[in-house]
Amino acid sequence: MRNAFAYLAAGILATTLLGCSDNDSKKRPQPPALAQQVTDTTLTSFDGTPLALTLFQPELAAGQTAPILLHSHGWGGSRTRNLEGSDLITTTAHRAWESGYVVISFDARGFGESGGEANLQDPTLEGQDVRAIIDWAQATLGAHITQVNGDPQVGALGVSYAGGMQLVGTLVDPRIDAIVPAATWHDLATSLVPNGVPKSLWLSYLYAGGVQTGQLAPWLDELFSDASDGSIEPDKLTRLSESGWSTYCAGQRADGLGVPPVDAFFIQGINDTLFNANQAVQNFNCLREAGQDAYLLVAPGGHLLPELQAGTTGDFQAEVQCADRRYPVSEMIWTFLDGKLRGQQAAVDLPRTCLVLNDSEGLVAEQVPVGTVPVTLQADIEVGPPGADAILAVLGEIDSAQVQAVVENLPSQWRAPVLDALLTGSSTPELDGASPELMQALPMELAARLNAPAAFVPLHTASVSQVLAGLPRLDLQITGDASLDPRFFIGIGVQRATGLELLHDQVTPVSGTGAVTLSLSAVSTRLQPGDQVGVLLYRNHPQYAGSYSRAESLVSILGTVGLPLQ
Repeated sequence: MRNAFAYLAAGILATTLLGCSDNDSKKRPQPPALAQQVTDTTLTSFDGTPLALTLFQPELAAGQTAPILLHSHGWGGSRTRNLEGSDLITTTAHRAWESGYVVISFDARGFGESGGEANLQDPTLEGQDVRAIIDWAQATLGAHITQVNGDPQVGALGVSYAGGMQLVGTLVDPRIDAIVPAATWHDLATSLVPNGVPKSLWLSYLYAGGVQTGQLAPWLDELFSDASDGSIEPDKLTRLSESGWSTYCAGQRADGLGVPPVDAFFIQGINDTLFNANQAVQNFNCLREAGQDAYLLVAPGGHLLPELQAGTTGDFQAEVQCADRRYPVSEMIWTFLDGKLRGQQAAVDLPRTCLVLNDSEGLVAEQVPVGTVPVTLQADIEVGPPGADAILAVLGEIDSAQVQAVVENLPSQWRAPVLDALLTGSSTPELDGASPELMQALPMELAARLNAPAAFVPLHTASVSQVLAGLPRLDLQITGDASLDPRFFIGIGVQRATGLELLHDQVTPVSGTGAVTLSLSAVSTRLQPGDQVGVLLYRNHPQYAGSYSRAESLVSILGTVGLPLQ
């Protein structure tokens, strides 16, 4: 659809850069000039659902045509009507409009002025909506749309939920040629419920945002309710996995559908705790293995938890260093989209993968490194909620008004015992049963004090300056009482001269007993001589505020960790 045109002669390519190939111009009527204008409208999707959109019509000379660029919004948001945002995605969409692209920004089903119910980018619903919008654009603008051998040139870009829009759109509509999904997922199940453990804090934020601004499908109410109890039913996890590429990339679908024929530039946050960099790596690997042209930038940014992570949620840094070149990220996006949609380039001038290490360094490689040299890990850890004594100690450090607010959030049977314990300065063994409720009632900044790592296990000491970048791998045997569903949380830590650091705020849950083989969240950092790299083990963590083990127990960990040392 795109790569076959890499050999076009210079004359044909020059015409294409104006928005129309010679091949198409002989077969299609020449379109008249078009004035730049902005129009709000509503179309009817395949099932009768109204979809609200804003059409940014470009100024075109007579005979000139334009590619289509789809744009949408994050979860709980709505479309742009003016392209005046300062984020990387909106500024690129504005540049495309000013450069002669047809830009369409739309409200996703269930949000903004669109009807229906949000279903977390279901291909049979939100995916078909994308198809309906492309159909509408072709019918409305006709000969003004750039085509190559009858294929309209269509691109898309967007962050988070709008990244998911691109994924499911390509699954149902092969007219989409190039996409730029930023801070989005590969598999919603493994993103939201990794290893069967819900990201309860993120899920609570997502539910609140969706309910406040949109109309959610009933099954989502059930999903978010299940997550608050620390587990989600398998049928819902299966449905989540359908809202992305994972089952298609695996090549095991009963319907025989496989990898979408699209090229992509993935942008993902190394410290994104909702959709970590591994999700983009899986998308990137999937396309590359299928023979498509794909690129990947991993840099600070994306989804950051309020009060727990530093930085601005949603956007990425404006410039990044990749090996010996410095790139404005907006230029990287533009280079990719314009090269694909107007240049029909088989490959564009971008690093295949770039993992940003810091403000002045970035590792460039053909693929993301994987930790393959095993280092032995052996540790024991107590799992389960912190005891009531630890929680009461934290409550003793705050004023009476804050304490009262916490107590009022407790179930009624625990209020008097907790107040008595605070007044007397001691608790009874029975009060340990209140630990889960106390943890839920605590403000986030107080709960964070109870989530110090249970252990730091050093694995490697840097003797020279070196790079730690890529996917760490775990191959462990977990021993404990399986009937108690033991859970712990593990992340890569670095003991530097300045202190102990959990890299990129990333932890991965491990649930149950037996053999465990998985990748930890990607890392990307520079090590100095003397820095110690190891694993940080947590019995509970604020990102998984309601998803820790409900009973205290001991687990033993034995196995290996593969560190991606360069």
